[in-house]
Amino acid sequence: MDVYTLGEAFGVVTSGRVRHEHEARLDVAGAEFTVAVGLARLGHEVGWLGKVGGDDLGARILTVLRGEGVDISDARVDEGSPTGILLKESRLGQTARVTYYRTGARLAQGNVPVDRIAASRILHVSGITAALNARDAMHAAVRAARTARVLVSV
Repeated sequence: MDVYTLGEAFGVVTSGRVRHEHEARLDVAGAEFTVAVGLARLGHEVGWLGKVGGDDLGARILTVLRGEGVDISDARVDEGSPTGILLKESRLGQTARVTYYRTGARLAQGNVPVDRIAASRILHVSGITAALNARDAMHAAVRAARTARVLVSV
C-alpha cells in the first residue's frame, strides 16, 4: 500500500442560514478522508482507518470511500453510536459558520492494524485526529510506522 491514513469522517450538511433556508445539501468529508480520496484519484493505493456509526450516514461514508478506490477493510462500524455531522451555513458577505456535532464513534488503540501500517510506504495523520478523538490510536499508528521505518506525514 502506498499510503495508510486514519481519522474522522462525517456528514456535511451545507445550507444558507439554517433558520431561513428550506433546502440543504448532504456530503461526506473529513481531513484524512479527503486526503485518502485525493490520493486514490491520483492513482495511489490508499487505506483508511476510521470509525463510523451504524447508520445510513456511516454506510454512505464507507460507500463513497470504496467507490473512490480507497481500501476500507480496516474501517470500523460502531452500532451504538451515530455518525458525526457538521453543519456549514453560507452567509452573504460573511465567513461561513461551521458547527460540529461529534459523536461517540471513536478510534481506540486496539483498532490500529500495526501490520498494515508496517507494510505501507507512508502513514498520513493529522493533529485534528489526535486533538479531538483518537490520540491513543494515532500514537499507536505512528509508533508502528516508526518501528517499521515507514515515512510519517502530518
